[in-house]
Amino acid sequence: MLTIEGAAAQWRPQFETHLKKLQSGSEDNIHYSVYSIAFTWAAAGHIRQANELLAQFRNGRVADPGGFQLYQDGLTVLWTLSGQRPDSISFAQRAVNEIGQDNWDDAFNPARWVWEVRQRIGNRSWKELSGLELYVKAILLCYDEHGVGHRSDEEQRKEAVQAFTRLSGSDSLGGYVLLHSMSCAAIAAASVGDSEKARAFIREWGKGYLKWPANTLTWLMRDTATAKMLLDGVLQPVWGLTAAECDVELGETLTVLKDRVQRGPSLVYGQLTLPQLLERLSPQGLKAPATETAILAAEKRLGVKLPEDYMAFLRASDGLDAADRVTPSFLPVEKIGSLKVMDKELVDIWGEALDDIDAEQAEGFRRSILIAGEHEEQQFLLVPPRGKQKEWQYWFFANWMPGIRPYQSLRFYLESVLLRREP
Repeated sequence: MLTIEGAAAQWRPQFETHLKKLQSGSEDNIHYSVYSIAFTWAAAGHIRQANELLAQFRNGRVADPGGFQLYQDGLTVLWTLSGQRPDSISFAQRAVNEIGQDNWDDAFNPARWVWEVRQRIGNRSWKELSGLELYVKAILLCYDEHGVGHRSDEEQRKEAVQAFTRLSGSDSLGGYVLLHSMSCAAIAAASVGDSEKARAFIREWGKGYLKWPANTLTWLMRDTATAKMLLDGVLQPVWGLTAAECDVELGETLTVLKDRVQRGPSLVYGQLTLPQLLERLSPQGLKAPATETAILAAEKRLGVKLPEDYMAFLRASDGLDAADRVTPSFLPVEKIGSLKVMDKELVDIWGEALDDIDAEQAEGFRRSILIAGEHEEQQFLLVPPRGKQKEWQYWFFANWMPGIRPYQSLRFYLESVLLRREP
């Protein structure tokens, strides 16, 4: 069978990270964290606790946001199979057979694979292949555009299961690809009635899920055969998640959720001083502190009084190298400046109201001060107070993530970067 060397850690560390994101993250993070927790409980067969969390969550929220259709479809299948549903459901549910068909097409449709890979495979047997080509061949064996439900004949799907099994020990697959292969392997095995192998694939997937959190769980939940195995508790021993532990986590989650709804976000690394936080973020990227003369010169040049938390940052480190490839590098104070001067092209594109930026944000974008990410794919901006907006605003912006992501302060942003590194 497919194996993941070194069993993954138990679910608890990942759960605690979700709690921290629920405590301090953006509005989108609230939904993502709640759904991730509830989804994992449900996948471990603890549907009651998942439903209670979702019911309590909806009592404090207006509606589910967009972008959660796969989660909602997965829950719909589990609710239908288990006969357990929350008292109220805030989204339109689709028919289970429709969900299952879309899931099969999503998982196995050959259109997702680049033409060059399919050309390399050609008509070769799966027994001649390895690595990525073997992985793609196994998936292609399951799909038949003209077959019932786009499924190939049973013998061909049995061959696909053998091909997935042959991937055992492969070091050419990892992360999302490995998780997807195990999801497809489990679904294929279940489709030919090989429940033993299907369960083994699901258990291997479960180990990988804790190593590489990714939205691959939806495939297993949207397929009725594998969803039944999840409800039977096939993943409970893999994740160490008993009903009693789930009840404890439910209480913890509801406490954090209640506090977040009533009081708003709060910091999770408050025990760290700012220099300690920066040291953990980018130990090799720290700089010498900025001088008061340099800070005053920047304020005079820009015609503003910089916010206190940003000045505290400068007094700890005059700039900071990027903590990772999706984090901007903070500039020394002498190099910060108006975004419309430092990157006119960016302002010309995003300084007007668009689908992802409203008129007020566009105006703030035009007035913003660039403090991180010059000539990079992401930027961090300070927006001076003006009109009804009495406080400084703190914005993360990236071309690869449409729209502006606001933060309560620079400290909240820095903590979010550190939190992203946790399990």
